[in-house]
Amino acid sequence: MTNSPTLFQHQEVFSDTIRNAESPVQKIFNSHIFSAWFGDDVKLHGQGPQTSSLSAAKHRFASFAKPAGRIMLHIKSFFRVLHRVASLRADAAWARKWLANITSKKLLILGLAADGADSLMQLTRFLDAESVDPSLLNQEIGNFARELHTQFLHGKAWEIEGYAKHILQTLRSGALYSLTQGQCHQLVLHPGVCEAALREFKPWVQICESVCRAEFPHFDIFNSMLVFNLNDGNRGAASTSAEACQCLKRIALALDLDPFAFKTEWERMRPVALAQKEKAQMDNRDAWKEAFRLTQKNSHIKNKYAAEHLQKALQAYICWSPSSPLSRHWYRHSSFLAVPENVNLLN
Repeated sequence: MTNSPTLFQHQEVFSDTIRNAESPVQKIFNSHIFSAWFGDDVKLHGQGPQTSSLSAAKHRFASFAKPAGRIMLHIKSFFRVLHRVASLRADAAWARKWLANITSKKLLILGLAADGADSLMQLTRFLDAESVDPSLLNQEIGNFARELHTQFLHGKAWEIEGYAKHILQTLRSGALYSLTQGQCHQLVLHPGVCEAALREFKPWVQICESVCRAEFPHFDIFNSMLVFNLNDGNRGAASTSAEACQCLKRIALALDLDPFAFKTEWERMRPVALAQKEKAQMDNRDAWKEAFRLTQKNSHIKNKYAAEHLQKALQAYICWSPSSPLSRHWYRHSSFLAVPENVNLLN
């Protein structure tokens, strides 16, 4: 990755503005005076959320996403503070250097980077939650991929409400300029600069897709849990789709279940779970738990809704979490299925 000139230029812009020790974001954040100047200007002139802290811890990606978004949202305040620092402080070569080198293309790249960071953080927060639903993995990853395609490959980042659109509108208004060495340069949009900025992100989108394919392969057992996703609300399509059948086979193979019996039990109980979800506005997990409870409460109903194989698959589905040891969730959720706690169905 580091050998790619395109990626290097993209990373260089981000580092020179946000990450490096001599970057404006780091300098402002580490100075009580500069931080106060920025905060005061945001309160006086800022639009939208007026949170102005540029805190960033280098060991967490989220820390860089936060100041990236804030300087893009308050870009005029950011420029005013840098001009103030450059004019009043003899030791502010970092501010004068940044103002001398900044271009409209670099600002557009920073806006696109802030939008991309937001998309990444949405997926990260979904996967990092204790209550993450594995049946929604494919849906969330698909949404993430489509969002990146829409923004960066189809060029809609300039139209969708976000940081890139905000920066583009600000540049079009002619409100941004850099004043260095007694010369004032207005930042203007040159023909083709938007397309050039977008091209910087094509390799990044490809990397994101490759990582998703590696981390969440279509044959993975947890991705196959999409058969427990009731959000489509379609009673018939899920039970007949080729994708659902393949997922059921993979789950049966992983948990040593009879594939035909498991599919039959799943098809019979899914309408019950769907009804519970629609009736009580439950999430997927609670709906399946309630469906299991209702269909297994006496021998008469059990005969109609056999669940010998489905029970084990539901156990795996309910207990799974990406951020905690499986054993903790095993003991926490096993009671509703009445499975002995010393039995590890996911071994």
